[in-house]
Amino acid sequence: MMQMASAVGGTDAMKKQIEDQLAEKAPPSIKPCFPLCGGPVATTEKCMCMVPADQQEQVKSAIEKYKSF
Repeated sequence: MMQMASAVGGTDAMKKQIEDQLAEKAPPSIKPCFPLCGGPVATTEKCMCMVPADQQEQVKSAIEKYKSF
């Protein structure tokens, strides 16, 4: 039972880390939309066209990793 609790805690920590990374890398113009669209991950996914082209693959990868948890 303790292993399951620590795994859930680790998952939450990983999700929070990805959220923080996306929030940091998100274009400033979409940051005000975070509370409206469900946080940094959902907002960035919905506004992918606003992410610079050279960062889109990295952002898409982070979003997929987030969703896999």
